[in-house]
Amino acid sequence: FNHPYQKLIRNSLEFFTKTKINKNQIGVDGCSAPQYALKMESLANAMIHLINKKDNIFFKHTDLLLNSISKYPYLIGGTGRFDSQIIKITKGRLFCKGGAEGVLLFSDRIKKIGGVIKIIDGNERAIPLIAMKIFDKLKLLNQTEISKLQNWNNEKIFNHAQIETGKIYTKIK
Repeated sequence: FNHPYQKLIRNSLEFFTKTKINKNQIGVDGCSAPQYALKMESLANAMIHLINKKDNIFFKHTDLLLNSISKYPYLIGGTGRFDSQIIKITKGRLFCKGGAEGVLLFSDRIKKIGGVIKIIDGNERAIPLIAMKIFDKLKLLNQTEISKLQNWNNEKIFNHAQIETGKIYTKIK
């Protein structure tokens, strides 16, 4: 935790989330890497600060980073991953990053909208469907992009024998 790079990471997180990280917010993940507990509102604000030129003194660097991710979207999540597909199909206009325990961070670089989705039980299978509904409600995807992402709108749950065992649905007010 005291390595110069870990201090830089903490300082960056504090800058983007506008939150001071205390000792009780520090932990270790399954890979033994330092992790930080942050409020959902702070993470959502970080996604907005990440893309906001006037709010971000590091904008030149974060813009370069986001442009690089746009060029190589599979490096953010991998093939067959929702976050990489969103970045690829929107040509980087929408940045997404899935995280542990059912979290998806997102921001629209043009509309300057950002947010975070958290699945309470930590299961990731609901993220694409919920994200697609939220993106639709916020008008973050055009019809061509929606049709290219249609395979992520599957509400049915199948077991290993490919027998339908349930369904995921969303209710957005």
